[in-house]
Amino acid sequence: MSDILLGHGRSISEIVHPTQVTNLSVTASDKGLAATEGILSGRIGKEFLLRGTIKQARGDFDVILLDCPPNLGNLTLNAMAAADYCLVPCDMSPLSLAGVSDLLVVVETVQDRLGHELKVLGILPTRVDRRNWRVTEHVLNELAELYGELVFDNHIPINSFLARAQIKGVPVFDLDPSGNGATAYKELAGEVLQRIKAAN
Repeated sequence: MSDILLGHGRSISEIVHPTQVTNLSVTASDKGLAATEGILSGRIGKEFLLRGTIKQARGDFDVILLDCPPNLGNLTLNAMAAADYCLVPCDMSPLSLAGVSDLLVVVETVQDRLGHELKVLGILPTRVDRRNWRVTEHVLNELAELYGELVFDNHIPINSFLARAQIKGVPVFDLDPSGNGATAYKELAGEVLQRIKAAN
């Protein structure tokens, strides 16, 4: 991915790898990606380096998901400038509320200054912990009060099988297909598709 962002002539098709899941391919991060952040800072048009590559790949995939780092640097700006929609995760820490606000300001900047019609698909509560309900309820109530219908109905819980799936590098549906974690992601997928349909 760093070669693509730095303009070394590679295409998405060269770094896409099929997975054991039917119709799911991934592009992995690489060691040069962290250094790319700093290199991009001096480039003209640095926000648009990923957009052209994604545009070329659109015909090969039904959906392209861009998983961004938890910061608002050049890599995240590139993803926003290339995307149609933005899904904003928010874990159940009160400090995460400020992070959501900051990210939405960046979305507005992308819309206004870059002239890109990036739509906020919604805010997704993650790491929802029923065992620590007082804090969780506080954050959920704050999200509802601040952002209303922008908050997804579905939440992603803290779930041991989600962590195990990450460690093993397999879908959670393979480990615990009827568990809370798998069910939450399945329902989220349905809600994402509904919101995309409603936005078009």
